[in-house]
Amino acid sequence: MFDKPAKTTDELVQLIHDRGFVADKAGNVEAAIRRVNYYRLSAYMKSFEQTDSHEGSKVDRVPFHEVIALYDFDFELRTLAQRSIQKLEIALRRSIATHLAASYGAFPHLNPAIFAERTTWAKTHIKMLEEYSRSTEQFATHHQQKYPELQLPPIWVMVELISLGSLVQLYKNLKARQDRLQIARDFGLDEAVLVSWLDQFVQVRNICAHHGRLWNRLLHRAAKVPSHIAPAHKKLLTFEGKGSKNVLNVFVILDYLEVTMFQESSVIREVCRLSRALNQHSSRVSFIRRERLQVFESMVESGA
Repeated sequence: MFDKPAKTTDELVQLIHDRGFVADKAGNVEAAIRRVNYYRLSAYMKSFEQTDSHEGSKVDRVPFHEVIALYDFDFELRTLAQRSIQKLEIALRRSIATHLAASYGAFPHLNPAIFAERTTWAKTHIKMLEEYSRSTEQFATHHQQKYPELQLPPIWVMVELISLGSLVQLYKNLKARQDRLQIARDFGLDEAVLVSWLDQFVQVRNICAHHGRLWNRLLHRAAKVPSHIAPAHKKLLTFEGKGSKNVLNVFVILDYLEVTMFQESSVIREVCRLSRALNQHSSRVSFIRRERLQVFESMVESGA
């Protein structure tokens, strides 16, 4: 039976000291605990633990500002990921609406015949109904008022109302490979590669939306590496092998797609900047291993 009492702020501060962290500035541990839940911070504190064969995991007098630096680094990393995914998500919404409307008219999302799995289509359809009915977006309420007979608005309206997860599910469920290919070509990719990348974007976006730990996260599955990708990006994506689930690869993918779609990107440059800043605050943790960081930085210097 669970019978642990809740700890006070003072008790949590003492617990952090007992774990082996040192308050290198008066009050900085208490200040951190007052703005961030202890159990959110504890995920970052674990990164500083060392395993001893006799004593198990322990922390050897680590200055607490290093924990805060890692926590702040992760915040900046999530911000970078969200900003880049948002741009590509908007482009995906436009691409899906444009191609499906050109092939099937204004309401392809109401036609289960163009989707591979009817059950998946039905689930997506229900989510669409929910999002449309509760939306307060001006363009949604306009359609609700002007066309009350419509169950759902046209596809070019609907894509702006559903979540990224539902949007990706709609794309993956398209029956005709040609439909998926047409959309993928807008991103310079094969449809199988785009699906694997979108799956990673959905996971990372969900982590960011819940302010979760991103910096050393392993993703559910590895992203496919296209054969025609730019050499510099391919080298970074395959540095740890093609089966790597390292979240760092998502930033390489985002950089590549921004260059492909918008002719420029600062994602890799920002990752290097954030990584160097973290290394200045702590020698115990890092986002990019030294040898891989050198590859990243040489790419930035060459302007590849």
